[in-house]
Amino acid sequence: MNRILSISICSAIVLLGLTTAAISQNSQSRTRTAVSSSSSSTDTAAEREKIWNSPTMLHARAWVQEYCQRSAKITPAEAQQYMKELENLSPTQMKLWLLKFQHDEDMARQQQADFEMARKAHLQQAISIDKATQQDYANINRDENEAASTAEQSIRTQAAEASQREQAKQDQTAVDAENVDSFYGGYGGIYGGYGGLYGGYGFVPHIHIHVHPQSDPDQ
Repeated sequence: MNRILSISICSAIVLLGLTTAAISQNSQSRTRTAVSSSSSSTDTAAEREKIWNSPTMLHARAWVQEYCQRSAKITPAEAQQYMKELENLSPTQMKLWLLKFQHDEDMARQQQADFEMARKAHLQQAISIDKATQQDYANINRDENEAASTAEQSIRTQAAEASQREQAKQDQTAVDAENVDSFYGGYGGIYGGYGGLYGGYGFVPHIHIHVHPQSDPDQ
């Protein structure tokens, strides 16, 4: 019986030793895990703070705050809550958020550049159309002015020709009158200004014509 008791006591001591060793190992493991977790948390916080205060994140945060202030759909409380959640993101999540923000910003810039390019093209086209229209109006005015000038010149030419014809008639009439005067010698007519056919001696021929009635043959 004493032997059995001794065996039981020895067994209990062995089990107690094993249990103590196990508890000690578990305690050490938890301690190492806690230390490792604390160190990891410190590293994560430092990395998060580094990303949070980086120039890229500062620019993104300023943009988000300005957008929330301008948007009528976001209340100040919602904007504050959003910034708080953004600040509590893990470093990896912050990096992904920044990548998405930069992508969206690049797309917006590209769209703005495309819009500006299209606007300038439309403006240049409008200027070209306006210049062409002004040139068309100038051509129309020029053609109308040329037509009016041609018509006026034609009227002047016709008037000048009519005046020349009238002057020619007057000149011809004057020439004819001068020729008549030349024909009569300028001395009193066809007789040369010498008093008549007989030399101007104070008489002219006197001619008598006698008409007798015809006699009757039966008488």
